[in-house]
Amino acid sequence: MDPRLPLLIRLHLGAHRATLLLERLARELLDAVAWAWTRPDRRDAVTGAIYARASTYLRGGEAFQRGLASWELDGLGRPEWPGAGRVLVCGAGGGREVLALATRGYVVRAFEPLPSFAAACAEECRLAGVASCLEGSYADLVEAVRHRSGPLAPLAAGPEFDAVLLGWASLAHVTEPERVEAVLEAVQRLCPRGPVFTSFYTADSVGMATGRARRLGEVLGRIFSALGAPGRRPERGVFHPRGGFLLTSSAEELAAMAGRHGYRVAAVSTLAPQPWALLVPEAAGNAIRPPGPGGAL
Repeated sequence: MDPRLPLLIRLHLGAHRATLLLERLARELLDAVAWAWTRPDRRDAVTGAIYARASTYLRGGEAFQRGLASWELDGLGRPEWPGAGRVLVCGAGGGREVLALATRGYVVRAFEPLPSFAAACAEECRLAGVASCLEGSYADLVEAVRHRSGPLAPLAAGPEFDAVLLGWASLAHVTEPERVEAVLEAVQRLCPRGPVFTSFYTADSVGMATGRARRLGEVLGRIFSALGAPGRRPERGVFHPRGGFLLTSSAEELAAMAGRHGYRVAAVSTLAPQPWALLVPEAAGNAIRPPGPGGAL
């Protein structure tokens, strides 16, 4: 046995650890710069520009062609989810979820903020025959519910919905906590008696920095603030190069927020590939049931 081998192994492991640390530090630098030097009112535009380049969410793309993911089937297969009725899909992308629900017999109304995606979703709705999609954002939804105005006003003018699906982690891209609360308030008013299916990101699922990398980000944030940077990173904020600005959450935080709007968590999973939760109007019991094998409950 070559006597140098243990030394070479130690050197290799040391180099590997150093590389990982440098990667985490570089990511934290990007995170700090993105949050600090992007005005809060421009975050949605940056996130939208990132997603607009992702054809995977349009017909022919990999995500679209897969249809509903296994974790979505787990949540929508719960007994709390209605077998029929009117469903509102928020942040509908290119229409993947809309088409899947319409095919199953639901009457679907949807909205999507990105113009190209909204147009694609509207075409899917036209083909489905029992669905429609408007161009609009979560801010527009709040405006529609509170003031019966804006591009999504028709959603507030119709009959109440039987269920709401918040498109794939779409609520996580609402980066101000007060705006998230406003969205849930609007959803509750549109669907006072039905469930809400949502997916979210945990700190672990997006690899949020810890230790030295996180401390570097905090120091940079203070430096950028002193230099006059217009933005501040919220405590649970992450910038992802392929996902834009987002807020992470834990199952406990999600349950607390849901409770403030008259919901309880009927089911929740924090397992890969995607954490999700099914919220139902408060009725009986408040216990969060733990995820079963594979994330199904």
